[in-house]
Amino acid sequence: MRCQKWDSNPRLQRRLRPERSALDRSAILTTHLAMFYLIAEEPHWLALVSYSCLGAYFILVFLLFAFRCAVYCHKLVTRNPSTTKTELPTGAVTAAAQSASGRIQTILAVLLTVLLTALSLRNASLPPEIVRVEIPVEKLPHSLDYLKIILLSDIHLGPTVGRSRLELVVSMVNNVDPDVVVIAGDLVDSQVSRLLTVSEPLRHMKSRLGSYFVTGNHDYYTADVERWFSHLRSLSIQPLHNGNARIFRKEGKEDWICLAGVDDLEARMLRYPGHGMDVKKALTGCDPDLPIILLAHQPHAAQQALEERPDIDLVLSGHTHAGQMFPLSIFTYLVNPFFRGLYRVGHSQVYVTSGTVYYGFPMRLGSRAEITEILLRAP
Repeated sequence: MRCQKWDSNPRLQRRLRPERSALDRSAILTTHLAMFYLIAEEPHWLALVSYSCLGAYFILVFLLFAFRCAVYCHKLVTRNPSTTKTELPTGAVTAAAQSASGRIQTILAVLLTVLLTALSLRNASLPPEIVRVEIPVEKLPHSLDYLKIILLSDIHLGPTVGRSRLELVVSMVNNVDPDVVVIAGDLVDSQVSRLLTVSEPLRHMKSRLGSYFVTGNHDYYTADVERWFSHLRSLSIQPLHNGNARIFRKEGKEDWICLAGVDDLEARMLRYPGHGMDVKKALTGCDPDLPIILLAHQPHAAQQALEERPDIDLVLSGHTHAGQMFPLSIFTYLVNPFFRGLYRVGHSQVYVTSGTVYYGFPMRLGSRAEITEILLRAP
């Protein structure tokens, strides 16, 4: 936000405009470099350092703000209105005390930032947690009882997430022995040509009844979605581009689940040709008497889908990362209708995963990466 006093000073305006333009160009250049040029088989050291410093900066700014608010509130509570003017300290003493207090706050904020940054870096480096959730589905045939779905989301292959991390995720998925694997968006942060070798471990991901993918907002930021669709098919992962697939066991083909997927909400905002969330198209051919499971990357998309089709039994989403790191989690919690975990919405349910890896910052504070093992239960 620009300061009004600056705007009223033409001379200062002329001096600031080149600086602002330079900052804008620097920000754009940095983002472009990170997403398209700082890509290798393993995370680039410059990307790791840059994102870690940025994460630490957010923590430091929040702590300084919190300390100042705490001091101000303390003054309001302890202020004695009966104190006479002669009992008040002199201006010099007051200024010295405030300066000393400010220095202490700054030192304490810096120390806490170092500690919290180290904890968040360590937390993010841990393997994702296997979270097991049983979800009862009213229309689920008994032949599909205990169907095991592995939910992945927000892997963000790119500057700070490389091949070894994806190999770990694939190994953990295979150890769970799933019936179905679904990837609910934000798989990548760069183009296919830059992530060919990085994405190769997906070829070895095993599931008895198929693996499926829907787009997230970051997948569209790559401007390479169609090539990603083609590449994922070559890896035996089926994109659900406003479409659906029948999930059934060989011994009971008449009993099936309609697994549908919609494009991310931001596809239409970005005017990506031929893409945009279309629930009606995605559910075309689904039998309303059988279970409908929808993959929709953003919780807002899940909410919109249920408003349009309340007969959807279960929506699987990601996007929030469970805030990924405090204090960003405060904003994430406030702006999303569903934050993390299982929610009941009328006769439907929504599950939001906290994400399989992380975005950008190799840090997690107040959240944990997860691989979600969902067991569908018949009534």
